This record gives sequence, C-alpha cells and structure tokens, in this order.
Amino acid sequence: MSVRFQQSVPVEERKRETEKIRQQYSNKLPIFLEKAKNSRLPDIQKNKCLAPIDHTVSGFIGGLRKKLKLPKTEGFFVFVNGSELVTGDTLMSELYERKKSEDGFLYMVYSEQEILG
Repeated sequence: MSVRFQQSVPVEERKRETEKIRQQYSNKLPIFLEKAKNSRLPDIQKNKCLAPIDHTVSGFIGGLRKKLKLPKTEGFFVFVNGSELVTGDTLMSELYERKKSEDGFLYMVYSEQEILG
C-alpha cells in the first residue's frame, strides 16, 4: 500500500479524486499501482491508472506485463493492499468492491517475486 501517497494527500482530497473519476469514467476503476520496494522490475510511468470494470484480474495483469514489456518467462506477481496475491478470472469490479480503500482507490503492488509480510 502506498504510504507516501496516503500520507502526503489528505483522505478527503483522495475521496474527491476517486468520486470525480467514477463520475467521469463510470466504466473504469481507480487503481493506485506501484512497484514493490525491492523489485528490480521497471517502474510504471503513472501510479494512478484506470481499469475497465469488465476486465478480469488475469486480463489486467496481462496488460501490466505488456506495459512493462516483460517476457513471458519473467515471474510477475500483483498484490492488493500490499500483501494479498491476486490472480484468476475474478472481475476487476468484484475485486474493487471487496478490497478498495476508504478513499476509493484500489491499492496494488507489483513484483517479480512473491513478497509476504
């Protein structure tokens, strides 16, 4: 979870931002995505991104792999709220509703290896 972003931007401002995003892009979900601290993977250009509500988690991860230009042989893991591994055919909208934070962002971390704890 992005502690820096959450500490530097007041919760009310983050809530306003996600509400605006949801109104403007009703078919998209506000995601805050960052690389794990010890990861050697490339940085993503923008930490805030929008995910289509009808994409599966696997489709979202596939899009991230493509954006980061990772070979298929490179291990790649995505975690929600810093520790819960996400995989599979779950819809992003279902994951968002279950795991979004109080400010309306779904916080995700990516890494080339499993990070627990």
